[in-house]
Amino acid sequence: VENEYDCTHTYNHEITVYPDITAGFSPVEEDCSPYIVNFENISTGADYYFWDFDDGGTSQNEEPVHTFFNHDYENQDFFDVSLVVVSEFGCTDSHTETITVNPLPLAAFDIQNASGCSPFEALVENFSIGGLSYYWNLGDGSEYDEEDSFYHTWHNTTLEVESFRVSLDVTNQYGCTDNTSQNINVYPEVTADFTTEDDIVEGCSRLPIQFINNSILGVYMFWDFGDGSTSTSQNPLHLFSNESEEPVDYEVVLTATSIYECTDEATLDITVLPSPVSDFRPVPQTQVFDPDNPVESQTVMFENLTSQGEFSYNWDFGDGNTFHTDSREPFNYTYERDPQDVSTIIYTVELEAYNDFCYDQITKFVTITSPKPLADFSPAESEGCAPFTVQFINHSQYSYQYFWDFGDGAMSIAEHPIHTFTDHGEFEVKLVATGDGGSDITYQTIYVYEPPTALFEIASPYVRIPDEPLRLINKSVLADFYYWDFGDNNTSEEFEPVHYYEEPGLYSIMLAVSTDTEPVCHDTLIVENAVRVDEICRIYFPNAFTPSTTGPSGGYYDADDTTNEVFFPIYEGIETYELVIYNRWGELIFRSTNPLVGWDGYHRGRLSPQGVYVWKFNGLCTNGNSVTKSGTVTLLR
Repeated sequence: VENEYDCTHTYNHEITVYPDITAGFSPVEEDCSPYIVNFENISTGADYYFWDFDDGGTSQNEEPVHTFFNHDYENQDFFDVSLVVVSEFGCTDSHTETITVNPLPLAAFDIQNASGCSPFEALVENFSIGGLSYYWNLGDGSEYDEEDSFYHTWHNTTLEVESFRVSLDVTNQYGCTDNTSQNINVYPEVTADFTTEDDIVEGCSRLPIQFINNSILGVYMFWDFGDGSTSTSQNPLHLFSNESEEPVDYEVVLTATSIYECTDEATLDITVLPSPVSDFRPVPQTQVFDPDNPVESQTVMFENLTSQGEFSYNWDFGDGNTFHTDSREPFNYTYERDPQDVSTIIYTVELEAYNDFCYDQITKFVTITSPKPLADFSPAESEGCAPFTVQFINHSQYSYQYFWDFGDGAMSIAEHPIHTFTDHGEFEVKLVATGDGGSDITYQTIYVYEPPTALFEIASPYVRIPDEPLRLINKSVLADFYYWDFGDNNTSEEFEPVHYYEEPGLYSIMLAVSTDTEPVCHDTLIVENAVRVDEICRIYFPNAFTPSTTGPSGGYYDADDTTNEVFFPIYEGIETYELVIYNRWGELIFRSTNPLVGWDGYHRGRLSPQGVYVWKFNGLCTNGNSVTKSGTVTLLR
C-alpha cells in the first residue's frame, strides 16, 4: 500500500481455490406411464448426489433408476427433476430437467353375462378412457375395431363347456396402449328335434303316436301334446282323441333341456280325424245253461254303447252269424247248441263301428256256462276205529273244482281224496263242488270209534325157573278181549295170566286187545326182550360134620343120608364145581371138582384132627353166572 507520501507497506495472505464442480445429467425423452428412467449422470467433480424427482421421490445414488407415473388417462404430466451435487470441499452445483410422462389409456369393458347357453348373444359395453383406437378379439376368431358398445353371438357345438377369452387393446394419440380381457363360458348348444314312428302325423281318433326323440345334448324332455297332456319321457307314446265331427290339429312342442339348463324347442302338427269309439254291453255277459230251458238260458240282449255320431255297425256273434245295422237300438240274440252238449261255451263277439274316415272295433266275450254243479260223494267206509283212513269217491256233476272240509280241521282240494281221522268222534264232511255254473254243497257223517289201548307192566323182568312164575299187570284201557303171547309158543286170553317158563332165555311179550264194537277196534303192544328167564343157581354148605372112624369113604355120599359123615353142599343150577379145604396152617388138604364127591374128613388116609377148617368154593351156574363162596367147617370126633 502506498500513500501520498510515497510510503509503502506490503501485506501478504494466502488464498485456496477448490476445483470446479458441475452438475448435469443427460436429457430424457418423453414416454408412456409408467415411465422407468435410468438416469445418466454427467456431473464433474462431485462426490455426493442429491436427486429430487418432483413426485415425492428422492435418491442419493449416482445414477438412480426411477419410475414415473401419470395417473391421468388423457393428459400429459411433467416432472422437474433436479440434481444437486457436492464435492468433498463443500462446493455445490445443481441442474434441472423436465421429464414428460404421457398418459396411459384405461382399457375397460363389461359383458352383460359371463356365461350362457349356445348360441349365446351378449352386449359388450366399452368403458375405456383416453383411447383413440380400439382392437377387439372375441376369442372365437372374430375381431372388431368398434369404439361403441355392440352385441356379439358365441356358438358352442362341442359336447363340453367352452371358454372364450375376450380381449380389448386401447391406444391413445401418444401411442400408449392398455389392454384387458374377460372369460365367458358358453354351454353346449342343445338342439331339440323329434319325429314319429313311421312318420305318422295324421290318423283316426284314439290315434296312438309313438314319438322318436332325436334331440342333441338334451337330457330332460318336456312334451306338450297340445291337448292338455304333457310328458317327461324320452320317447313317449301318446293317444290323441277327437270327439268332434271335424279334423283337429294338435301342435306338439318338445322342450329339450341339457344338464346346464340350456333349452331348445321343436314343434310338429298332428292331425286327428273324427272316429267312433266302439263299445257294447251284453246282458247278461255270463249265464248258466239250463237244459230244461235252452232258449231263455241262451238269449242275450246287446246294448250298443258306441260314441255318438253317424256310424254304421257290423256285429259278429262268435257262432258264425253276423248282423249289419245303422241303428244303435238294443236287440236280443239267442244262441243255439246241441241239447246233449252241457259244456261251457265262450263266444267271441265283435262290434265294428265306422264312418267315411275311420272305424273302430271292440271284442267282448259272452259265456254260457255248464249247468249248476250237483255235489255228491260217498266214502268207502263211514265207520271205523281211530286212526281211520277213508277213501272218498266224488260223484259230483258239472264241476271241476272241489273243496273238502273233513270236520277235524283238515281240508283238501283233491277230486278223490284219502283222509285219515286220528281222533274219535262224529265228523261232518263237507264237499263244495264248483263249476262254471256256480257251486253246490253236500255233507256226510263219518263215525270214528275210540280204539282200546294195550298196556301192561311186568311185576319183575327177571324170572327163575322152575319155581318162579311170570306175573303181569294189565293196564289196558277200553279193551274187552285180551290175547297174550309169552314168546315161548304159549298164549293166554286171561286178563292177567300167570305163566311158568320152562327154558331160560330172553322173551318178548305181546298183548293184543280188542273191543266188542262193530267194527272191532284193536291195539297191540309188543315189549321186546321183556323178561329174562334164568335157572335157579344156589349152593349151601354145612358148618360141621362128624367123619366116620372106620376109615375113609372116598367122599361119596347119599344126599338123603343123615349120618353127617361127609362134608358136602346142597345145590341147584351149578354147572362147574371146585371145592378146596385148608387146615389151620393154610395147608391144602382136600380138593374136589365133582359135586357128588365131598370131604370124608381124611387126609392122606388118616382122619384129620378135630378142629375148624377153611373151605372155598368156585363155580359156574347154568345161567352163566359165576359163584364164589368161602367159610369154615368144624370137624367133630
